[in-house]
Formats: sequence, C-alpha cells, structure tokens
Amino acid sequence: MIKQSFMAGITVLLLVISILAGMYVVEIADANPAPLPPKFTVESPQNNTVLYGTDSANISLTLETVSVFDYYYSFDNSITHFPVGKSLLNLTISSENPLTHDKTYQCNIQFHNLTDGQHSVTLYYSYFDSIIPDWRHFLPVTTIAFSIDNLVTPIPSQTIPEFSLLVILPLFIFILSIAFIVRARKTCGVTYKQTLSKR
Repeated sequence: MIKQSFMAGITVLLLVISILAGMYVVEIADANPAPLPPKFTVESPQNNTVLYGTDSANISLTLETVSVFDYYYSFDNSITHFPVGKSLLNLTISSENPLTHDKTYQCNIQFHNLTDGQHSVTLYYSYFDSIIPDWRHFLPVTTIAFSIDNLVTPIPSQTIPEFSLLVILPLFIFILSIAFIVRARKTCGVTYKQTLSKR
C-alpha cells in the first residue's frame, strides 16, 4: 500500500513538473516571437549585373514593413548573425498607410573606388531579444551580387536606320515614273520606226 502511494505521488509530482515546464516554454516562445521579415525590393542594379567602365556602384532599394526594426547591410561579407562588418541603412519614409500603418522606405547605398571583380551586398533586419538583455538578432533578408569591370567600356550597339514611309513612298513614285517614261519612249520609238518603214 505504501509502495503504491509512493508511486502515485511520484507520478503526480512528475506531471506537475512537466506542466510547469511546458508553461515556461510557451511563455518564452510568446514573449520572443520571430518577427515577420520586411520586404526589400532592389531597384538597381539587378542581381548579377556587370557594371562597365566604373569603379562605383549605387544600390537603390525600396523597403515595405509593418514592424519597426533597425536595418543594416554588409558589403562583401559572409552572412553572419553578429554586428561585425555591418552598417546601418539610412532610410527615408516615402509613404505610410494610415489604416494598416504599413510604411514604405527608400534608400540608396553608394560605394566608390571598388576593385574589379564580383561584389555583394547583404541586407539585414535587426531587433533586440526580449529574453536575453542587450542581445540583438541580425537576420538576412536578401543578397545582391554584382561585378565591376572598370577596364572595359561597353560598345554601343550599332543600329541600322529605318526608312520611314515618308521616304519610301516618294522613292517608289519616282521609280514608277522613270519606268513609265522609259516605256513611253520605247513605245514612241517603235511607232516612229513603223511610220518610217511604211513610207
């Protein structure tokens, strides 16, 4: 009887501990949800673009978000979740929806004196952890790859000028007139020869 009571007590104690542990895990998960990422749209350059005849690049992008984050970028760095090698984006609000509080931002990032070869820019959003004090999460959103070729200037494509209808129509009328004149002369020549032969 004592053994059964002891086993029942142990079972109840384990059940209470598991319930409390589950509540703690749910509380941590609710307090620190992973926020939805913002939507970055890169206007220029397009991914894997080659920039000829320059050592500069201008990254132009639009950002749409509901939440308030800090936004960073890293240049030619591997994707990391730490602040090393990241710079804060300088954003300008271009519009805001008063009903949903969605905000649209514009941003330009300029790079100068770049070496020839491939480069990349990775965009991040960042937020503080609500459980661990002063811990900042850096989550990558997108990476833009581009190449610099400062030695080669692109050759402009040569276009063949198109003849407009205003040029073709008078030219056609001119050629048709010449054909009529030549035919009329031949006809007149034959008629004149026939007249001479009858005499």
